[in-house]
Amino acid sequence: MFFHGAVNAEALDATMAANAELKRSHPAGIWAFNLAVPMLSLPDRAFQKKASEATKSVEDHLLGAVVVLPGEGFWVSAARAFVAGLMLLSPLRRQREFANDILGGAQILAKRSNRDDAWARSLAQSIEAWSAPAP
Repeated sequence: MFFHGAVNAEALDATMAANAELKRSHPAGIWAFNLAVPMLSLPDRAFQKKASEATKSVEDHLLGAVVVLPGEGFWVSAARAFVAGLMLLSPLRRQREFANDILGGAQILAKRSNRDDAWARSLAQSIEAWSAPAP
């Protein structure tokens, strides 16, 4: 799922419904693709609790996650280290991998699901199209 703008409680409800459908239609499990965007602010405690519930709704079905933090340089590297540290503290103990860009993340998913580079490129193009800011 891609959210343009602030993620709200309704969006998390939609995420939980999508998680239920994913679990039903992919009984062997799924990989998550997380794309971080610049200027993301930390939500309030109530929202954090609801987001935690959304995560837990698919946790038992998750094979792993790819986290894309786009960019290069010191601050992006520091952000990756910070997020990696947070993830180590989270209750989710599935495999997590980091990528510098969408294509790199798609290539990780391709490798994990035994698909070729053409599949990864197609996935990356789709994600880039869907994640582009709304006009």
